[in-house]
Amino acid sequence: MRTQAKTVKYEEGKHATEMRYNVLSLLLILLIPAGGQELMLFADDHYKVLGGPRIEASPVQAVFQPGENATLQVILANVGRVDGLIPVNPVMGEEEAAARERDEELLSVDALNLVATLRADGQVFAKSSVGISVLPGGSAIPLELPLHISPDASGPQALKLDVDYERQVDVSMKGGRATPLYLPANRSLDLVVTVEPLRNPFRAEGVRFDLAGSDGVLLFLVRNTSPKPALNCSARLVEAAPFHPQEETCSLGDIEVGGIALAQFHVAVDEGSSGHCQLACLISHDGGRSTHAIPLEVGRSSSAYWMILFLPLIALLSLLLIRSGMLRRPRRSLRG
Repeated sequence: MRTQAKTVKYEEGKHATEMRYNVLSLLLILLIPAGGQELMLFADDHYKVLGGPRIEASPVQAVFQPGENATLQVILANVGRVDGLIPVNPVMGEEEAAARERDEELLSVDALNLVATLRADGQVFAKSSVGISVLPGGSAIPLELPLHISPDASGPQALKLDVDYERQVDVSMKGGRATPLYLPANRSLDLVVTVEPLRNPFRAEGVRFDLAGSDGVLLFLVRNTSPKPALNCSARLVEAAPFHPQEETCSLGDIEVGGIALAQFHVAVDEGSSGHCQLACLISHDGGRSTHAIPLEVGRSSSAYWMILFLPLIALLSLLLIRSGMLRRPRRSLRG
């Protein structure tokens, strides 16, 4: 009789405990905000997690120049977190299985099998995708996505980053084994990049104009002052009286950072012209072009600026020659 009484009391206590947990779980589900999350409850659930993946993205160094093929760096982050852990259906004698299920339920903040697709159609064109196997909650990963910037683009440009992924919504325990249930999810993120015209990447370093009669040779020295190489460069003189360029363009090739290139033109000059004039030189390269005003004086060789450029070099060569003994000062005679 005592054994039966103990069994009855145990069953009553077990039933009361389960009832208390069920009532508590119901109250928690009603009172704890799930942030729009739809809770899926199953008969064999021991725990339910509030929270899930939340994907965010932010561009890095998102400033580009018109006409370039560029790479956009994006930090893709999963800022999802566990907002609550609810005991749903505790069963006496299944504590080990319940603890295992609880640990597996905490993985519901991870995003799995992600595909991030960058889309833009307009002055900035992009259509590329990157796959990621898993992005755990609280982690981030850098992405590199190609872009093409239109030569006419300027100012802020809107892009879309669509992220498709899977999230764990439930875990069932059978025979000590966890079987997760996944559902698809997606998030569309707005990104903004800025297109700014490239400042003039070239600086005039020297000019010389030798005129013989009505024909002259113009030498124009330019330096690449931009932070990256200037590719496929060419120079063209803009015809304006009294000057008439004889060549359409002068190829300069690729100019490295800090490098110098020399453009040479044959120029015809109207007879009887004299005085100070200006001639425009248009330098084109991959990604843009720039215009330079060349001051000229018709009637004599415009070599002053050119000579100023080479004076330090001449002085250095003279000093080296003196030190090497090739140039010596004449000695005075000691004789009276």
